[in-house]
Amino acid sequence: MTEANDGRNADGELKLCQSGGAGRHIIASVLCTLCLSLFATPAAAETRNPQNIFASVKPCSAYQQFLEGVDPSEKSTQNCAELEKFVISLPELGNVGGVAEAYLETFMGHKEFGESPLAGLAMVLEALVLDEPRDVFQLAGQISFNTSYAFGRANALERAHLYSTILIELQRLSVLALVQGSGQVAGFEKGLSIADVLGDRFSHLDEVRIDFVYLCLLRTDAINLPIRQVVSSPRFQSCISFYDERNSGG
Repeated sequence: MTEANDGRNADGELKLCQSGGAGRHIIASVLCTLCLSLFATPAAAETRNPQNIFASVKPCSAYQQFLEGVDPSEKSTQNCAELEKFVISLPELGNVGGVAEAYLETFMGHKEFGESPLAGLAMVLEALVLDEPRDVFQLAGQISFNTSYAFGRANALERAHLYSTILIELQRLSVLALVQGSGQVAGFEKGLSIADVLGDRFSHLDEVRIDFVYLCLLRTDAINLPIRQVVSSPRFQSCISFYDERNSGG
């Protein structure tokens, strides 16, 4: 099977943790011992921020239009924050590798973005694009912690919990990819669902591949609106539909 240079295989699928390499089973047997308790997360009520932390935040009109599915002109983004401009300007949906590259180039070592966790999130995406489950496992664990800390410190608990839940599931899937065929799969049950975090209104996202959800978050979230507003937006939903239909051959 040939590979496309945008992070998809010839069938248009993102290359998430597909198995390969005999050495992975050896590594996985060690990881199994270390991680059996990692994914045993108890059910919990949906997460809510402790206060209306976005009450004083005013997203630019171009970003709001972007979430509504409109493609803003470059001129209309002049009054937008840098992160809003960045999200709006990301490559077309089919260019998955380009999204990871844009994040890494923009956020790695740039002081103007402070302690933004976005570079780390991009590193996880890059590992997914490159089909490196060992890297996904290692990065997702660390980045989940960093992201939870960064968002949680800002009282954005809903966003912190959602990203952490997605990263932990990506980590779980990476372990399963490493142990595939070894029979060592006990104890790796799925943890919290997106519905557990955001409520039943978003349960449809639990039927979608988690790497698609993750990618579409990175494509749409400028971190200046409640996360429920982002994932319920037409732009986010059209992103999910694009990858879901492509994966199903639609």
